[in-house]
Amino acid sequence: MPRRIVLDSERAANGPAAAGGDDPEIDPGPSLSIVLVDDGMSALPEGFDLPVTLAVDPTAPGATERIAGHRAAGREVVLLAAFLPLDAAPATVEAAVTDALTSGTGSVAVIDTPDRRLGRSRAAIPALAEAGLGIVARPESLTALGQARRNGVPAVALGRMLEGDPAALSRGLDRAGFEATRDGQATVMADLTPDMLRVLRRWTGGRRADRVDLVPLSKMLGGGD
Repeated sequence: MPRRIVLDSERAANGPAAAGGDDPEIDPGPSLSIVLVDDGMSALPEGFDLPVTLAVDPTAPGATERIAGHRAAGREVVLLAAFLPLDAAPATVEAAVTDALTSGTGSVAVIDTPDRRLGRSRAAIPALAEAGLGIVARPESLTALGQARRNGVPAVALGRMLEGDPAALSRGLDRAGFEATRDGQATVMADLTPDMLRVLRRWTGGRRADRVDLVPLSKMLGGGD
């Protein structure tokens, strides 16, 4: 019978020994973090309890309300870096970060965009560091990862974007689970869609999820919600 994924809330309720975090003799095992991009077109069903992280563009219509709803439900939120201006002066970048945090109160990190806004802006990483935010770099934006680490900012590399039909999404999760087992951890991102939610539910109840712990992104950044 496959092992059920244990949520962080359950680990906390059962104490440090159950979580394995305070006992150096207990190996917590490989970790997988799944980030779902919430563009407002779909919503998590009531009672959804998997520890995914939600990514929201703070400049999008309704973003403030969606972020507040996620936070009120105890879900972790990260911001898409679409709010960062390109080729802007440091003061302009700092103002953009301040505005984004006004919409995204309680967010833990910023995820780079396909046009590499984090890596292309020299002022972005220091401004985000000052705001206490971590960094998630896409495979094509590893410059941002290097800048973050040089500035002492918690950072993690995004492994892959899960896309396609349900079969492709399922294969992507299988691959992510394999990479987490091989490397100790993996982080993937997918759009928040009904197909993705169905595939995720089915996958976490299956045998392949038996090998990894599903965790919020903040755990990859070395913190907690």
